[in-house]
Amino acid sequence: MENEEAFQKRKLLIITQQTQNQDTLAEVIRSQHEEIETYKWIESEKAGRDIGWVCAAHEWSHKHFPEWKRHVWNRAVQDALRAEERGPSFPL
Repeated sequence: MENEEAFQKRKLLIITQQTQNQDTLAEVIRSQHEEIETYKWIESEKAGRDIGWVCAAHEWSHKHFPEWKRHVWNRAVQDALRAEERGPSFPL
């Protein structure tokens, strides 16, 4: 059986990983939202009127989402590789 200290370290590691996953998801959502807001502003300026959030989100999704997703994925892979090179944050 694990002693209490090892159990607490493992528990802390799991909580930290869950928090990092939640932070990562929130960052992805925030980034996508910012991209759509920027797209909405640019396209509204071109049109001379507010094109609206729904229209901007739909257009951005069709025109820019695949490239944005590829960029986010590549950045996540690079970050993971750097983290792996550094080693685990919490020894088990």
